[in-house]
Amino acid sequence: MAAIWEDCDELTFPDEAAWYAERPHHLGASEIAVLLGHGYASDSVYSLYQEKIGEYVKPWTKDEQERLDRGKRAERFIAGEYEAIECQAVVIDETPVIRVWREWPVLSCTIDGRIFSRGEWVPIEMKFLGLHQRNEFRDEAAPLKYSIQLQAQMSVLGASHGILAVMFGNDLEVRIVERHDVLIEQMRLRARSFWDDHVQKRVAPDIDDSEATWNAIRYVHREPDKTAVLLPDDIYQCVEDYQIASDKEKESKKLAQQMKSKIADHIGRNTYGYFGDGTTVSWKEGSRSRQFRILKKAPKEVIEAINNDN
Repeated sequence: MAAIWEDCDELTFPDEAAWYAERPHHLGASEIAVLLGHGYASDSVYSLYQEKIGEYVKPWTKDEQERLDRGKRAERFIAGEYEAIECQAVVIDETPVIRVWREWPVLSCTIDGRIFSRGEWVPIEMKFLGLHQRNEFRDEAAPLKYSIQLQAQMSVLGASHGILAVMFGNDLEVRIVERHDVLIEQMRLRARSFWDDHVQKRVAPDIDDSEATWNAIRYVHREPDKTAVLLPDDIYQCVEDYQIASDKEKESKKLAQQMKSKIADHIGRNTYGYFGDGTTVSWKEGSRSRQFRILKKAPKEVIEAINNDN
């Protein structure tokens, strides 16, 4: 396939499984976001490192295939809505494609689609988000985590801007993300440092406090034998810190449970409890039991009650 963008080459694959198998040899746009501290909760720098050296392999399962299929259907729906509202055609690759930066092919991206804008092809990132995430789109600018992914795509493609199209229920939100060369240069430097200093040299990055790192460690050491190992002295401090943190966590859970019970007892059979400043506690009926939450924003029922009090 002839490359649409001059700055990159295109690798095409017959199916998602083949595309997935190629990914460990490159750093994609969502992985650049991980390196900058704005990735998804399922990823960390440490887990990414283990993936790239082949130690942490997320198996291609039926669930993974179904998740991708749902995502593709959602993207086509959003593309149709975008075309109807913005009057611009969205082109989606028929088979999986990884686009690699010609100057350093480790840097890559897989785009949701592309549109012809301002005389050039630019990437469009399409998301289906829950209504609770709409607060992230109050400003004119795109949220940082999505902006970073688009900047990483522009870094590979050489595009001057990118489009973010997000569906909230029946509503479409569109943001234009302009190319930021300073940020792109920092991305490239961070990516090269990670690849050269860690992946190529097989030097693991620092272990952080994320669930993603813990999951990667559990996978890498998933088949223990019955031998024993002498631990270094500096790990003894980790053992002590873990015991202290575990004890505090237990006490914290007990205290939280006690406070929750006291609040719930005062709410009684009401759905909400509130204070004069609008701080609200919700104790709603859930699918199996009542769900206890402290709300960031007072619902309309509470606002009406406050107004009546005043």
